[in-house]
Parts: sequence; C-alpha cells; structure tokens
Amino acid sequence: MASSFLPLSKRNSAEHRLILFHHAGGSSMQYHSLAAYLPETWDVYAVDLPGRGCRTKLPLQENFETLLETLTKEMHELVDRPTFVVGHSMGSLLAFELVFQLESLGCRDISLLAVSNMVAPKEKELEISLPFDIDSKEDLMEYLRSAGGLPEEIQQRSDILDYYLNIIRADLKALKSYSGHQNKTVQTPILGCVSTEDPLSTPEKILRWSQRTTGSFSLKLFEGSHFYLFERPQNFIDGLMRSWEFHR
Repeated sequence: MASSFLPLSKRNSAEHRLILFHHAGGSSMQYHSLAAYLPETWDVYAVDLPGRGCRTKLPLQENFETLLETLTKEMHELVDRPTFVVGHSMGSLLAFELVFQLESLGCRDISLLAVSNMVAPKEKELEISLPFDIDSKEDLMEYLRSAGGLPEEIQQRSDILDYYLNIIRADLKALKSYSGHQNKTVQTPILGCVSTEDPLSTPEKILRWSQRTTGSFSLKLFEGSHFYLFERPQNFIDGLMRSWEFHR
C-alpha cells in the first residue's frame, strides 16, 4: 500500500523536515511548488488522503477519526529530526490532532505547528457550519469558485469535475464529523496564518488557536485568497522560515 506521505524533496542529510497537510479536495501534487523555495537544509513531505494523488486506488474516507488512526503511525516514523508541521484549511485540524497524538506518544521533535485559514476549535467543540449544501453540485461549485478553488480547466471537463467534487464532498463530510472537544492543547508553539481575502477565516478567528497551545503563539497575515500559498509560494515559504527562526 502506498504511503500516506509523499516525499516532495528528500535529502538524507537534511537537518529539518517540513510536513504539509492539504486542504479539502487537495493532494500532495498541489504542494510541489512550495518545496522549490525551501533552503537546502530542509526536506519536504506532503500527505495524500485516500482516494487521490498516490493513493487513488483507495476508497475515499468520510470519517475524521479514521483518518487520524491511519496517519498517526506513519507520521511518527517521519518525525526523526526537528520538524515543522503545516496544515492548510482542513489540513490544519489534521495537523493539530496529529501533533497532539504524537506528543502523547512522547514525541518531542515537532518544533512548530502552522495552521492556515482554518478556524480553531472552540472551547467545547468545533462547529463546522458550511454556507451551502455539500450534496448540491451547484452550491458546492459556487462556493469553490468564490474561494478560488475551482480552476477553469476542471470546470470544462465533466468527468474530471465529478471526480474532483466527489473528493471534496468526502473531505467535507470528514470535516463535519470532527469534534475538537476536551479542550485539547499541544506543547508545540503555533503559528496562525490567515489571508486577507479568505471568505471563512478572519484574524480574530485564527487568534483562537492561541488557546490550543501551552507554548508560544504568533499570527501572520498574508495577501491573497483562501489559496494564497499557491498564488505567492515564495512569500509563503519565506514567512514560514522567518517564523521558524523566531520560534527556535
């Protein structure tokens, strides 16, 4: 079975490791562009959830806890040096929960967690309220267009469009099954990232992540849409590297 984590830039002598968690409907493929801007001292891995990327033969998974169970062991094996874990949108919640799981297993090599354009769990539970019907093709497409997540070339191919929407539906159903209860906190410092034109996140909502770490917290604002990290990849990576140096 293919690993959940694909090496985007593997250097055996790398001092540091970056692990990326994609957004709903995403895959490791979209994060290749980020690896090119990292210093030589880093290697990069990106997750592929079931049903896409290097794991297309596996069925899509609609349960958040099941995803966590699958990823925890694999990720534990990857964290063998100072590691920076970065999640974007839905990937932020996966990243947070996996850091929590690995800390509970005694892992102390995760030096920084970045969460991007995803509201933090509230004190009791995360309330995922999406402003559209997941099962409505029209509603889902309209939302994706407004967030900048529906490329024109996909819209023009009905077969690819349906495949893409099925992946997004499964991911959003997994997201809705998530309950961030029990006031979980991690020891790892958290960097909160938010973009100026995201339709769902605001700096105030991202600040809630400060309650989810017993370490330090910082907030970074980026120009762009929900997918700002792909619009200005070098700017995003430069911001991450500055934060890495600040939190070390």
